[in-house]
Amino acid sequence: MLVFLSHYPGDVLDVRDGMSQRIAAIDSIFKDVERTYLHISFRGHKRQRARTQGLVRVETLNFYLHHWSIVRYLRRARFVYVHSIHNATFIAPYLKFLRNRLIVDLHGIVPEETAFLGKPAWARVLRFAEEVAVNNSRLIVVVTQRMGEHLLKKYRGDVLPSEILLLPNVEWRETGAGASRAKPTAHEGIRLIYAGTVGAWQNTDLMLRTLARVMAIRADLRACVYVHPDSVASLEGEVRRLGLNGRVTSGSLPHEQVLREYAKADAGFVLRDDILLNRVAMPTKLAEYMSYGVVPIVLSPDLGDFMRYEYRYLTIEDLYDTHKLNPTALAEMRLANFRIMESIAAQADEARRMLASMVRS
Repeated sequence: MLVFLSHYPGDVLDVRDGMSQRIAAIDSIFKDVERTYLHISFRGHKRQRARTQGLVRVETLNFYLHHWSIVRYLRRARFVYVHSIHNATFIAPYLKFLRNRLIVDLHGIVPEETAFLGKPAWARVLRFAEEVAVNNSRLIVVVTQRMGEHLLKKYRGDVLPSEILLLPNVEWRETGAGASRAKPTAHEGIRLIYAGTVGAWQNTDLMLRTLARVMAIRADLRACVYVHPDSVASLEGEVRRLGLNGRVTSGSLPHEQVLREYAKADAGFVLRDDILLNRVAMPTKLAEYMSYGVVPIVLSPDLGDFMRYEYRYLTIEDLYDTHKLNPTALAEMRLANFRIMESIAAQADEARRMLASMVRS
């Protein structure tokens, strides 16, 4: 039996965040394997009756109230797959005893991110959990080569390159999906898009201010901005305040509908700051953009491994330049990025086979 420490991806009807998409992508590798999902919490989570769906068993547990049930699952598991260091904290006392059966999927540099968000006490807890998990893992799964290099440097001598598996969060079904999609013709103008959360992390305020300035100069631009339902009202208020009514469409869409909107868009905002958190990450939004023919508009281009692949992107300044932001230039950038995504997807496919083989052997 394979035990996952995370929520069950089948319980998430509208997948918007990168972590949920990662969990679903890993689960798809093991569709024919008996597996149990332990969704554990330190607070709340009164025990519910375990649900069984085919080969999947789902348990919602409280760390304190259902401690021995958790232990029994860990003892019986052939492998324990931990999604994110947040979930590793729930089994921290047992990580050393799972050494030959522990697989840790690091979705990002969680302790550093938590400290960056102003939570030093919790960051220390996560730093301890990461150290114990990494030092006792049979395998560490990462989304970028940069993330693997970060771990090798951070845990020099304790982690070996052979213990790290690079598995980019890219699905074959996405790669090239936009290649056959018709993009807007020149007379329809150029369509920009953003889909994600609202806040400082995503620099959405900067994006809206940029749209206001650029659209005052370029009449050929239109934009769509899709956010979480809770943020729609504030977003629409800001759109009105900046006088973008009629030029910027705002709202909220389920993930599958957002993907269809990507197929119609020319370029999309992914305005991440130049900090370590972003340099080792693989933004799901960026991978989806490139897979669907959306040329990224970046604040810092140093995102994950994409600079190593020499991906094509636009800067905020390029939005004012008709020589860089026009249908012909966009088509060339789109084609180059399709080739990159095909290469990354092939790498991910091979990594999935290696992971599946290890678990089944």
